[in-house]
Amino acid sequence: MTFIVGCTSDLTMIQDPSFDTYQEVPVSGPTSNVYMIISPVFTPSYCSATSYSISNLMKDGVASTGDIFFSCGGTQPCLTLDLLTTSSIYTLTFNIDALSPGGTLTSTQVTLKTVC
Repeated sequence: MTFIVGCTSDLTMIQDPSFDTYQEVPVSGPTSNVYMIISPVFTPSYCSATSYSISNLMKDGVASTGDIFFSCGGTQPCLTLDLLTTSSIYTLTFNIDALSPGGTLTSTQVTLKTVC
């Protein structure tokens, strides 16, 4: 028997079944707290993500930066995202990376659309 202390490489993370992969935001709607990250499921359960990042961000199929960002002003772990603008119709796709001492889990692709 091996006694493991802390969140090490033996940690497992899986995407929570309730992770939201599609969301619509109304044009001219609020830009704050438009998307809520559902944390992964960790084994052992006392482990958690120490931070999150956005990867593979695309706006209408073109690589993008800054169109969606964390609401918490740089404080991690942060579970809410803000949009730069909702003044037009567009589609963002991205992944969420959950980082922990035992590794990183990249989510399935998220689609966020502004709609009329």
